[in-house]
Amino acid sequence: MARNEITGKLRDRFIQGAVLLYLIDPVRGEPTAYGLDKDSSLIDHSRELFLKRKFLDSFALICAIKKDPKTVSAACLEEDQPGGTVVRIASNAGVSEDTIRSLQRLVDMFSSKPMRELDPSELERIVLFEIIQLDIVKIRDYMKLLKTSHNVFDVQVLEVQSRLVNVASETTSPPIQEFLDWFEQLFSIKDLPNELMPTVLLGYIVWAQKAKRAYYKYLSLAFATPRGCLPRWVKIVFKLGRYGIAARTFVQTLINCPALFDSMVVESVSAPPKVQYALQEEEKSLERVLRRIPEVRVEDAIPRLSSIWGTDDPETIFRNSCPEVLVTHAEIQLISFYDHNPILRPHLRFIGVSKKSCYLCWRFLQSHPSGFCVSSCHQKLYPSWIPAPSTDLKVYKKYKKITLDMSEMMEEIAREGLIGRLGLKRLMPADSTAGVSLSGLTELGTTKITDFAGRGGVKVNFVSASGDAAPQHLEALADPERPSNDSRCSSASDMASTRTRQYPLEKGSAESFSSMVFRFKDQRDEKKQDIIIVDSILDPNTQLPSWSKLVDLLNSEDSFGLVFRDSDFLLINSNIRIRNERQLLACLQWLLNDGVWNAEAMICDGFFSAQTFAGQGMTGKYKMTDDES
Repeated sequence: MARNEITGKLRDRFIQGAVLLYLIDPVRGEPTAYGLDKDSSLIDHSRELFLKRKFLDSFALICAIKKDPKTVSAACLEEDQPGGTVVRIASNAGVSEDTIRSLQRLVDMFSSKPMRELDPSELERIVLFEIIQLDIVKIRDYMKLLKTSHNVFDVQVLEVQSRLVNVASETTSPPIQEFLDWFEQLFSIKDLPNELMPTVLLGYIVWAQKAKRAYYKYLSLAFATPRGCLPRWVKIVFKLGRYGIAARTFVQTLINCPALFDSMVVESVSAPPKVQYALQEEEKSLERVLRRIPEVRVEDAIPRLSSIWGTDDPETIFRNSCPEVLVTHAEIQLISFYDHNPILRPHLRFIGVSKKSCYLCWRFLQSHPSGFCVSSCHQKLYPSWIPAPSTDLKVYKKYKKITLDMSEMMEEIAREGLIGRLGLKRLMPADSTAGVSLSGLTELGTTKITDFAGRGGVKVNFVSASGDAAPQHLEALADPERPSNDSRCSSASDMASTRTRQYPLEKGSAESFSSMVFRFKDQRDEKKQDIIIVDSILDPNTQLPSWSKLVDLLNSEDSFGLVFRDSDFLLINSNIRIRNERQLLACLQWLLNDGVWNAEAMICDGFFSAQTFAGQGMTGKYKMTDDES
């Protein structure tokens, strides 16, 4: 069957627009997070839906068996199929048969009666052991990176204690001593061999799992920079902890949704081949893409770009930034599969991801009519991105239209950047879901982390689902020399009671506007409405209104059909336009100053409005022609 791909002038336009946007700023907005990164108190969905989403993110995580962009993975859940439940997976470069077999062996455990009769905490350890065996190459890589991270072993326990005494509140929970005991285990990693056995890795993953759940506050107080950034080694510990969270997610999904696992099959999507790409030698690509953008004067823009990029030859910079190979990402492979097999399209329109989705995947999903979403987006733009090829003419035409729309959108955003904020770049966020959360998952039991670094090890009573001989205990790890408790921790009365941090509004001032109420409508369909009190969008850490929480509420499934896209903005009382957290806080203060407690908020299509404000029907607007194929 003929394979239709986005080629020709349309592909050139899309890639050139993406490259220009990438060079202006590769980060296109604030990272967004749902699923594994998100506190369960912010999720309005049912417990079952919450667990299924977390299950898919966890499944995609363990499907990515190596630290390699080729293995970045995505997963969907097809329920009520004739043969049972299907977990449909995809990876950037395809999923190997060995990986599929290992994943199938893992899910087969959950339909086993002996396994279901185990204590949940014991089953969790079994599942974690199987996950480690599957992803051992990647987990060992993380352990190596942890050992070699800059300054990882430079800060001793006494210094950490001193830092916490100066900034922590005496009411902080858990106790500082408990955190110091946990932190001290870090030094046992220093002299470990690189090729650690799964039993040893299991102990360290259980240890790492506590970093985000129990000790994030202490890690931030002790190690964060003035800008709030944590050192690399802390982020690696978070990444190791993800695997323990995945194991707990699987077990709790089994407990809450046992029928889901009665007959579960793992199936993959074949990855399309990579596409070679090259610009025409004689073409002035940068000038061409600039001429497509309304209100941008090429003779003005090129010197400005030369200055920002630090070159006398911006055309060469632009051409060298164009990708040589184009790749269809795993999320888009799944969308393409369901477009070609609509009868299999799942009821749960959610794609679990092993890493946060990229900016163009996020945009494509927003433009696609099926309504699929992902758990998170790091907002970074990859110019090598390309839509999936199609063997169905209707699907091809749909992808062609979406590609054209995305091209126009990128050109409009580039116009705003060239005119308004050229030279200003956002902080580069992490790709991965390093900050995965145990939030929403109940305790299944306790593994004593101090034991595995001690003299006897932790006893682990289980058999391997793969049929291998089961380890009866974790290998004992070196116990680092411990200072006495008296020398390590001062009394609570010696601790400072506050920690200062600068916010646009004073911390705690949220009480003054938490009772403000907004009624939301959608400019595209005013029948769609919702009403939200500010108290429901307060960040639990800062106690300030959170833009990301507001967007999540507007996009939740019970928001009466409202959708807030990245390009959208809010129009408050018909005269205040906001689209980020800084503007939200300023708007709330404005309304508070005016004594306004109830306000109208209109969700406006940012792309449409920008075209309207710029003037519709302006000359030079690019039209797709029949040869753009």
